[in-house]
This record gives sequence, structure tokens and C-alpha cells, in this order.
Amino acid sequence: MSSTNNSILVDSVVDIIASYLHLGARGDQFLVSGRSSLIKTVSTFISSSQPIELIFPGFPFKSPSPTKVLSSLPDLGEELLLKRLDSLATDITKVYEAGAVVRVVSDGVVYGSLLGVKEREVWKYGEGLRGMKRKCGLDRLEFVRVCDLLDSNPVSTPGAQSLDTPPSSSDSDSESWMTEEAYLLSLSDIRGRFLAHEVQGYDLDDALKNDSGTLWTYRGYLKFLESDLEGSEVMRGVVSGNAKDKKRRIIAKAMLRNGARFSDLVARKFPDAVRLSVHAHNNAGPKFAFDLFPGRDMSASPVRRYCLLSILYDPLPIPLPASSSRRSPFSFHTPRPYDDIFRTNHPASFTSYLYARSDTHSSFLPRR
Repeated sequence: MSSTNNSILVDSVVDIIASYLHLGARGDQFLVSGRSSLIKTVSTFISSSQPIELIFPGFPFKSPSPTKVLSSLPDLGEELLLKRLDSLATDITKVYEAGAVVRVVSDGVVYGSLLGVKEREVWKYGEGLRGMKRKCGLDRLEFVRVCDLLDSNPVSTPGAQSLDTPPSSSDSDSESWMTEEAYLLSLSDIRGRFLAHEVQGYDLDDALKNDSGTLWTYRGYLKFLESDLEGSEVMRGVVSGNAKDKKRRIIAKAMLRNGARFSDLVARKFPDAVRLSVHAHNNAGPKFAFDLFPGRDMSASPVRRYCLLSILYDPLPIPLPASSSRRSPFSFHTPRPYDDIFRTNHPASFTSYLYARSDTHSSFLPRR
């Protein structure tokens, strides 16, 4: 391929990726420096005729608060977001023969123990996502665990044996290559190795004093912890307001430290990949804010958020008092595998971990 054709192809791919980003917010730097950074990253793959690799950290688990979610399993919100990620890779493949893959790096192990989420729930949530990928035929998505980040071996490339399917199985509904028993038995070692990882030059106290972004994230964590931990196991026995505030500050700082470890491990494992994020970013690169649901403003908080539905992963109807149904501003039909009409007058009940602002909850839902 000539350098001219190569340049045209790179621009085409970058245009496709840009169409999936949340751009144009105040202070956005995509046109200033982000696009050139993205061109450089994409060029590396195209010049060697390799599939373009995109990384999306997220999908840890649902909110630990029983007042916020009706189920701990993936639902329509996760399906919509997984399909959008797969659509990005599919659109790239339409113009670039080598194609693309989006690697979803789950951070459930990173935050689960801090927020009191049971290990088995993290496992079931992850398996639910993998099953959703298979049933929806999202072939351009791959899931990566924290243990993969800690492993020195390279993650499989598109077309190679999937991380999520046993080598001997061709059944698309087969169970994950890492069994539940193996996952649970390995967690202690994985968490220990993760916590032992040191981020060179990282000092949280210094960052909170001198970096506005870190302080912004910290305050965002405190805000959602106030509601997400209410009624959870983590806050059991913590009665006074001062004690709760202290507990939340400790957890928020631990989340920041773990987030820094996680981000560093992702960067080390995938140094050449396009890095997508659910955080609000200025898009200067190397991280770019992924537009989860087009046409909606991202929350001002840089806390990782999802505008997802937390309806029951169950086909049974949910009876509510007639008065509740009449008050409800939300009424929607959820497609396979959520074949039922569900009504609620509680916006937080279809908020997933981490959640979007309440004023955006109904924006993408079809009304009946």
C-alpha cells in the first residue's frame, strides 16, 4: 500500500473512532492534539497490517446498594453498551481488512472487596457479560481479567483461541475457560499481586494537593459512595455521620490507589492500543472519552459511570401497586432476553454500577 493510500486509510479509521467519542465539551483538546495522537496510534497497526486494538476498562459489577439495583446480573444496559463497542470494531472492519478488536478489561477485582461486593457476584456478573456476548454474536469483543494484566504472556489476538472459551469446545454457549472454582481459588493470589504493584512516581497525597483531576475524582467518589454504600455490608455497624464520612474517605482513597494500579497495568499490557474510557476526558490522548449513549452529556464527574438498566434478569412480571404504575414516568419493553414490560417510578432502580446522573436516566429509553 502506498503512503498516500495508507494515510487515507488511517484518516478513515480515525474518523470512525472519533464518531464514537464524546467530543466538543468545554476544554476539549481532540482537534488540538488528540486527533494527531490517535493517528499515530492507528498508523502503528495499519503500517504492519495488524488488527487495530482498542481497550475499554469497565464492567466491574452492579451497585452494592440494595436500594439502587434489583439484580446483580447484567441487563439491557450492558447489552446496549456491548453492542455499541462491537459496532465500533465492526465499522472499522468495513474499511480496514485486518479489522479491529475491542478488549473489555473488567475491573471487578480492583474495587469489589473495597465496596463489599461478594466475589461470587463479581464472577456471575462477568459470566453474564460473556454469555451476553456469545448470544448476541459480538465476535469483535474480547474480555480480559486482572489476572491477564498480571500475566507476562501476551493476550490472544483476534482469530486466536479466545480467552473465554475452552480450547476443546466449539459450543458458543460453553462455560468460561476459567471456571468459577478456579476463579475463586485464585482471587487471593491475584489480589495480592495486584496490590503489590507499584506505580512509579505515584503519590496520592501529593496528587490530591496538586492535581485538580485527582481531587475531582476523589470528590466524585465520595459523592457516589454516600448513596451506593448506604445499606450495604461495608457500612453495617457504622452509625454516626462522622464515622460514615471517615469510612467513605478511607474507601475513596483506596479506590484512587487501586485505580492508579489498574490504569498502569492496562497501559503496560497494551502499550500500543487505543484507550477508550467512560471517564470524562479532554481527549488530548492517550485516553479518549467513549460516548456511551450518543446525544447525551457526560457527567461532570470523572468517576467511571454507566447509564445502564438494572431491571431483573428474569422474564417474570413485577407486580406494583396501581398507584405506583400511574405515577411512573417510565414504561418500556425490554428485548430478548428480557421479554417483559417493566414499570418503575424509582429512577435509581435502573442504575447500574457505576451510575449516571438521574436526569439522564430516561433519555435513551423507548417510551410506550
